[in-house]
Amino acid sequence: MGGGREATFETRCKLFHDLPEATGQMRRSQQVTAKLMAALDKILSDNNLEYWFGYGSLLDAYTRGGYIPWDDDVDICMHRDDFDKLLELLGNNSKYRITTVYDSYVLCIQYRFCLRDENVPSFIDIGVWDYATEYTLEKDKRLQEIRVELMDELSDMLNNGELPYWKHQMLFFQPGCGKIVSEQCLHPEDEDEDKANTEGQKILNVFNKYIQKAIDEEILLPTSASDKAKSYAYSLDNLLMPGRQMLFPKGMIHPTIRLPYENLTVECPNDSKAFLDTCYSDWPLIPDDDSLLARRHFDKAILDRPEVKEAIEKFLNS
Repeated sequence: MGGGREATFETRCKLFHDLPEATGQMRRSQQVTAKLMAALDKILSDNNLEYWFGYGSLLDAYTRGGYIPWDDDVDICMHRDDFDKLLELLGNNSKYRITTVYDSYVLCIQYRFCLRDENVPSFIDIGVWDYATEYTLEKDKRLQEIRVELMDELSDMLNNGELPYWKHQMLFFQPGCGKIVSEQCLHPEDEDEDKANTEGQKILNVFNKYIQKAIDEEILLPTSASDKAKSYAYSLDNLLMPGRQMLFPKGMIHPTIRLPYENLTVECPNDSKAFLDTCYSDWPLIPDDDSLLARRHFDKAILDRPEVKEAIEKFLNS
């Protein structure tokens, strides 16, 4: 029986491995993101900061050592304390930065590594993870419930007028971190730095409140107690994927392993197969023909802008 399951798994991997490579603008944008990932990997490695590939990007690396044809970004995971150190490191970096985006479409905070040149649309999504106590199904379920409670409070604040700027703009960048051409406020003509600062702090306070609640309920651990961690937690900051596991046994992820990805190697979970099976119980999932090469993170028309084309070529040739 075990051999049958393994054969099925090998078949799934082969299906992804044998997919054709993206072409044209899609492939060009993938190359930009891969080069960004190479730069980020070096920064993290040079400063002893840990990360690992997750979700679709792990699927890419594990099955084919590079992008599947319809993917257009990279998803990595970082411990909160390492991410905070990265923020500090990049504060005065002349080439790279991290944007912080408050997103009321899905009630989350997004962190993205990108170039300071705002005309380059590509980025690395950074999912922040917290240290946690021992993994159990009950704790995982409770952490998901806390995330829903957090979203309910933010929704109430939006509906009762406590966050008028966020409701109007839907998403806004933290002032000072710069923008990305592929993501813009709903009403850019009404951008207001003071309102963004004020409401950004209010939003952060709500997230911190529920992170503390999870710590008080002995699900999460403060970063100062990282040595006591028995599992890692997909943070409350991140997009909620209903029903998807949020707590992962430490041994599934740590120590990380290196797997090939495009023209480099990247850090991946120690048991990448188990991580993928946990995240995608029914993988492989292949898009239908109409959506196969559709851009998922930004409008393809952005890539046709002369200033965007020029910025992309400049970065790739640097």
